[in-house]
Amino acid sequence: SPKAINPSSSRMTPPIIARNVVKCFAIIGLYLILKTYYVCIILKTSLVWFGSVTDRTQHETKNGIWFVEEGALPAFSRFRNSYSRNELNPKYMKLHILLLAVLFFQTGHTQDYEQVKPQELQAMVSFLTSDELKGRETATESELIAAQFIKSKFIESGIKPYFETYMDPFESKRYKGVNVVGFIEGNDPKLKHEMVLLGAHYDHLGFGKIVNNDSIANGANDNASGTATVLAIADRLARLGTNKRSIVIALFSGEEKGLLGSKSLAKKLNEQQIDLYTMLNFEMIGVPFTDRDYDVFLTGYELSDLGEKLNTYTNSTLVGVSKVAKKYNLFKRSDNYAFYKEFKVPSHTISSCDLTNFDFYHHVDDEIDQLDFAFMATTINKLIPGIVQICNSDSKEIQMY
Repeated sequence: SPKAINPSSSRMTPPIIARNVVKCFAIIGLYLILKTYYVCIILKTSLVWFGSVTDRTQHETKNGIWFVEEGALPAFSRFRNSYSRNELNPKYMKLHILLLAVLFFQTGHTQDYEQVKPQELQAMVSFLTSDELKGRETATESELIAAQFIKSKFIESGIKPYFETYMDPFESKRYKGVNVVGFIEGNDPKLKHEMVLLGAHYDHLGFGKIVNNDSIANGANDNASGTATVLAIADRLARLGTNKRSIVIALFSGEEKGLLGSKSLAKKLNEQQIDLYTMLNFEMIGVPFTDRDYDVFLTGYELSDLGEKLNTYTNSTLVGVSKVAKKYNLFKRSDNYAFYKEFKVPSHTISSCDLTNFDFYHHVDDEIDQLDFAFMATTINKLIPGIVQICNSDSKEIQMY
């Protein structure tokens, strides 16, 4: 006959409970120690990061990679030298705090990549629109800092450079600048040779007409919002790692000078004869419509079935048609157009602003407090499944009409 079970034997004795409590506290303590150590490394890295930009810049300039306006590099050298003397320049204190906020938020949520959070987007936009970046005008010291920030986000997300480095230089008759280009390789032996390109411009005007003693055009909606959107989407796609097609992530400079960065990159990729499937550009996606039955519009909606496919893939009415965008031919006024011209494939801009719902286009009051980050996060989270499907469909379902 089976042995009788002593009821008391099925319960943990006080010594066992004590040992388990000690183990729990030990695990929690170890976690806090490691996190503190990690944050300290980030703090040190953030200080060294700005100081070392000039060293990398000088090295890459020799190879024809970086170009900045005359006088910018000496100023940046002085910026760097303040750290070599272990001095914390108060002028850049706010910039460091913003960078730390971005990095700390990311380290606390490395596993929570399913949903984009409003705070994450706000942290990135805060950095890009800080007065210390002086409006991110093309080929300035300030835009250089923004480019290095984008590069750091690529590295953090595990996104590799598309070229030998993340920096893709270009030169026109009047301007020299640099795109920042990352790459997420596809995991399907055949489909990985097809490319999906996600882009946004990160430059802005620099300075504008003075309003209330403010002349810095920080460009929150145009286009820190689009830059943060692309970085957030790219981070999720890289962490998911399910994309069958390869993904090119491009943050363009020179858009405000005549779409210079996107023209250069589109031509360069066409010369490489890449198999571009579709291009999605993100522009001014920080403010919602109040009178539409869709969240975002697609420029050149009638030229392909991309809008319809995105709505099908997301099972929503996410994307619609803007009559205003069509009237002013916005399809040709953003960085998607260069890829359409070079490749003749679906290449469109996604936006939530056709200038009827935003009063501060190219205005110094295009500030971070104008943006709706909850709307941005919700829209991005709706878009991501659609972009995943674009990257994973067995055939090229999106076609030009």
